[in-house]
Amino acid sequence: MVRNKQIESRIRNGDKVVIYIWDYLYGPCMILKTIFDRVSKTNKGDVNMYSINVDDSKNLINNYNVRSIPKVLIFNKGKLVNSKVGMVGENKLKNLLNF
Repeated sequence: MVRNKQIESRIRNGDKVVIYIWDYLYGPCMILKTIFDRVSKTNKGDVNMYSINVDDSKNLINNYNVRSIPKVLIFNKGKLVNSKVGMVGENKLKNLLNF
């Protein structure tokens, strides 16, 4: 499991970071998790992709005011540049990664 400090360090370093926040108990989260995992496996490495369960990362959830899930947070050059709440199809997710 990736720790919050590792993710925050990558964000501070200005890396491209995508965080998917989800929960086991919510069906749409599990569907999007499958899509996110598939896209992250085909990612060429220019984007750091993390899948985080809401129960495993309360500090991160609070730091970015996550109130609804599923949620995708996109960071570039140390700043939150985009976010998406709700279901995202595979093509839409890939488009979100082009930043």
